[in-house]
Amino acid sequence: MTVFSIKFVMIMTMAVFAYYIFPLKYRWFVLLVSSIAFYLQGGMSMFVIVLITSVITYVAAIKIEKIDTVNRKKQRFMLMSVVFTICGLLVISKIYTYFNWKITNFVIPIGISYYTFSMISYLADVYWKRDKAEQSFFKYLLFILFFPQIMQDPISRHNVLGDQLY
Repeated sequence: MTVFSIKFVMIMTMAVFAYYIFPLKYRWFVLLVSSIAFYLQGGMSMFVIVLITSVITYVAAIKIEKIDTVNRKKQRFMLMSVVFTICGLLVISKIYTYFNWKITNFVIPIGISYYTFSMISYLADVYWKRDKAEQSFFKYLLFILFFPQIMQDPISRHNVLGDQLY
């Protein structure tokens, strides 16, 4: 879906309208629902891929934060999370795209590079204690899926964008 499509304009219009109708306390939830609606335009299989990777990085960040000192266990957990995120998503999807291989039901999510690097940046910030792990999965999901952010650079930091979204 492009920013010039009718679907995008409709989702954006409904999101802006609902954002200003709801009280300040619930506006982050409106943004989350709007972002999910945006990703669902690519199909349910695409959203499932995004959801699975988000759950894995969310749990990994919480586990990484609980380990106080930088030791082998913390390093291993961080490495496994980053390797899964990169190899499991980015490399495989880019290889399939590059070779134009046809696989049944294989869908590449919109903005896969952006949200993959957002997840890795978030994990690194938690690992180096520059940021705390988000305790609410839905707020973390909003940070990862916030659809207007996909079309921008640079990768946003959780401690900056998260405060603005919540």
